[in-house]
Amino acid sequence: MAVLVDSLTFSGMNLNPSEPAFGIDLGTTNSAIGLFVNGRVEILTNPAGERTTPSYVSYATDPPTIGKAGQKQMKMNHRLVAYDAKRMIGLNFDDSALGGRDFDNLLLTHYARQIRDEIALDVFDENHLNLKIRLREICENVKKELSFEDEVQVELENVSPKLKNQLISYDFFKRLMAELIGRCRTLHRPDFAGWRIVSDANRQGNAEKRVSKQGAEGIDQPG
Repeated sequence: MAVLVDSLTFSGMNLNPSEPAFGIDLGTTNSAIGLFVNGRVEILTNPAGERTTPSYVSYATDPPTIGKAGQKQMKMNHRLVAYDAKRMIGLNFDDSALGGRDFDNLLLTHYARQIRDEIALDVFDENHLNLKIRLREICENVKKELSFEDEVQVELENVSPKLKNQLISYDFFKRLMAELIGRCRTLHRPDFAGWRIVSDANRQGNAEKRVSKQGAEGIDQPG
């Protein structure tokens, strides 16, 4: 999860409020940079005008490419693309690694199992790496669309012509991600001065409702 805390009071620290500071949110799926200046945090945009950038770096080109450009290299040069770097930091995989990729993997695993049962195709087989990448992209888009839609179409025909597109509801996805959302229960209002929803995974209505239910008001959703 990517939660950026703003309007903090630093007791006992000699900070000059007139000097800007920045923080980097390195997410499993997307990353962002926040600039703290004049008592407020502003999320910076990348050259495409987006607040978040996919956490991919491709070394298939010189100079390396990052973000969506790096992500596109996965299909052609996956061995030269670095991603999910957050999971490698310190090599201690606890809940600090929980992020958007976990929600993608929920959908990926669900549909991979379904595809295997229906047409005996294992997308996790090394010989079908491109199909796995294609299915992952579909799952990422489904997750994002379910952030604001109650029901979206899963384009499984793009994985194999033997498959049919199908619908998935937000209620079904909520049941899939119940265990992951439950791992956030240890967060309480006294621990935070404020909230800013940054990534698509955090925008899932279920996460926001849990925060609100525990009394954390002032959730700021950037437009």
